[in-house]
Amino acid sequence: MGGYIKTGVEKAGGYVETKIAQGEPTEVSENTKNKWQNIKTGTVNMFNVSSEYACKILNPVVTKAKQYSEDITKKINESDNKTVKYVKGKNNAI
Repeated sequence: MGGYIKTGVEKAGGYVETKIAQGEPTEVSENTKNKWQNIKTGTVNMFNVSSEYACKILNPVVTKAKQYSEDITKKINESDNKTVKYVKGKNNAI
């Protein structure tokens, strides 16, 4: 997702550069300044909401995966299976 955003920002920046004439600085109206500020604020808010949403979705998944991993490890460590004991070095015969 970050790659898509980066590409979009780069393309937008390139487009804007082609439309801006090089030369003397120009005055920007208050209306334009306000619109630009609203765009910046909206973009920051969108990223904040997106990252919070992703964390709320991914954190439980990571927690559950960690729990499953611990459960599997515990079952392996407590297993009476001869192959598992052999691999762990507790018994020389299969």
